Amino acid sequence: MAETIKSYKTLRLILGDQLNASHSWFKKIQPNTLYIIAELKQEATYTKHHKQKIAVFFAAMEQFAQALIKEGHHVTHLTLDDTKAFKDLPALIRGLCKLHQIEQFEYQLPDEYRLRQQLKDLCKGLSIASQAASSEHFYLPDDEINLYFNKGKRHRLETFYRKMRKRFNVLMEDDMPTGGEWNYDQNNRNKLKPADLVEIPTPLMFANDISEILTRIERHNIKTIGYATDEVLWPVNYKQATELLTFFCQACLPKFGKFQDSMTGKLSLFDEDRGWSLYHSRISFALNCKILSPKQVIDTAIASFHESNGEIDIAQIEGFVRQIIGWREFVRGIYWANMPDYATLNNLSATRALPSWFWNAKTDMHCLHHAIKQSLEFSYAHHIQRLVVTGNF
Repeated sequence: MAETIKSYKTLRLILGDQLNASHSWFKKIQPNTLYIIAELKQEATYTKHHKQKIAVFFAAMEQFAQALIKEGHHVTHLTLDDTKAFKDLPALIRGLCKLHQIEQFEYQLPDEYRLRQQLKDLCKGLSIASQAASSEHFYLPDDEINLYFNKGKRHRLETFYRKMRKRFNVLMEDDMPTGGEWNYDQNNRNKLKPADLVEIPTPLMFANDISEILTRIERHNIKTIGYATDEVLWPVNYKQATELLTFFCQACLPKFGKFQDSMTGKLSLFDEDRGWSLYHSRISFALNCKILSPKQVIDTAIASFHESNGEIDIAQIEGFVRQIIGWREFVRGIYWANMPDYATLNNLSATRALPSWFWNAKTDMHCLHHAIKQSLEFSYAHHIQRLVVTGNF
């Protein structure tokens, strides 16, 4: 007997970096709404990703789908096997709309111009109604970016950062910054001395089974960089993400600011699983796929600061807050103010390909070797390794 295909009024797309359980979409169960979470070859191959990155996204997407289903929402989770017949995301959406006799298609605004344009073009060609919603993630709403950023203009992080602190009352006492200074960057440039190495905390790492996902990636001939084993250390659900945030606040935040720009090769990458993580939070994946919100992260960290009885000083918490409400929001604003032209800028007239050792770390240049090898092994590099070492090559 053929399976009956259920009809729905509304189809809502959830992208792999939109795993926000607090979104207003999910405040109540809507039996006539179908949510779709799909692995797509389009997204896995538009550039060459780290193997762990693809795997952890797919794992988190599956976990999020299961959580929504448990709450009573109607969710279809599709793997690469399920979507292989569709050449791209628009083809999948059109197919699902037809299959389920959808009357309205809805999506959250993507954080990438390529995808935002693709979905906008898709909706123009649909014969049904469509609607784009906010992702409800960032401090600064999409429709207010133009109030802070102008295309082609120079913008200073410090000016923007202070405006954000004031507007959202972050580390403020009336109209003045907590501690009397806006920025303690001069206290964030310490070197790790031999006595400091023994105090570096062993990072909290998870052991999420991704063996089936890795097999699927291989089966669909997804080209990747980096290495992956059957278990991935990154958080793939809200519980793990909040555990990692709590660990950071307790074990790392007391010295985060002091050593946030530090690097060391004196802790063996394989004998000591501490040199790669240092005092960093490593919550970027959980933030970027929206399992955690920037407000939750900042509120949690500031609460730890106030409850620490001086163990976490102002330079540590301000250095962390600056990364989230400062740099993260600032770079996003610059991006959207200048796209799509931003993607083709080449002010340094760079034309040469990266050397082969960028993909295997086989170089005698110690800092580059260390940063690249760490990236290949852990799918992670902190901001100094990315900006100053590999990005400045």
